[in-house]
Amino acid sequence: MIESIAVLYLLRNGNNPLWLKAFLQSLRKHPTSVNYVPILIHKGFVSGVAHSLASTWITENGLRAQSIFVPDDGFDLTAYRTVASQLASSHCVFFNSYTRILGSGWLEAYIQAYSELGDHSAIGATGSWRSVESDLPFPSPHLRTTAIFLRRELFLSFANPFDTKEQCIKFETGANGLSHTILQSGGRIAVVGKSGRIWEPENWPEARTYYSGDQEELLVSDNRTHEYQIAKPRGRQRRSEAAWGPRANVTSRSWIYRRYVDWQWKRGYAVP
Repeated sequence: MIESIAVLYLLRNGNNPLWLKAFLQSLRKHPTSVNYVPILIHKGFVSGVAHSLASTWITENGLRAQSIFVPDDGFDLTAYRTVASQLASSHCVFFNSYTRILGSGWLEAYIQAYSELGDHSAIGATGSWRSVESDLPFPSPHLRTTAIFLRRELFLSFANPFDTKEQCIKFETGANGLSHTILQSGGRIAVVGKSGRIWEPENWPEARTYYSGDQEELLVSDNRTHEYQIAKPRGRQRRSEAAWGPRANVTSRSWIYRRYVDWQWKRGYAVP
């Protein structure tokens, strides 16, 4: 049962100041009617000295973001675990520094998908079939760990080390990682689209959320999804084939369109 939800955004000291501004603008453009606890993770900041925009993250019901300070050690997952262990919320959504919301009712979409899949599930905005371990042949479905919704205790139940980039990748994609462990224990994983449609792993190539089509169904964008949007046709094809193999599904775009999308992104607009 979902009792309370914490939404965590990772802010690194030294980040482009536009990234946080773009995230906050996307929240205002795409509101949710669901109450949540906003958490701004300050990674590498002087303790107690919050970012100038921290006080501007206010939820629709008037709750101001809580700033939590962590050392500039490890990676995104390191910070997520450190902060999640300090919270009381039953469920969490983790957003990385590049996150921009693309659809109103975004938290409702997560909750609806979670309610349908059950309590031992995880819901993401993007997923892939790409295999990175020799003992996991392609296709190897896994959720990307940014923009992921799940039970806080489930996330904290993993003792995987996050000391290296390789270890973080294995947690996301590996046999002992999040997605595969959930599936092996009888749970479910799914991607939810901007329309609210729920996509289970066998249908991800057609979901048009990650390296698929023109990513029209993408609910939450980040730097990886943006790279696909501005890639040349061959670059899109290469990314789609890496994610989906022979079921690669690509929509090509003109260079004018790609330049315009990149221009919007660099100015902080919430574009795919």
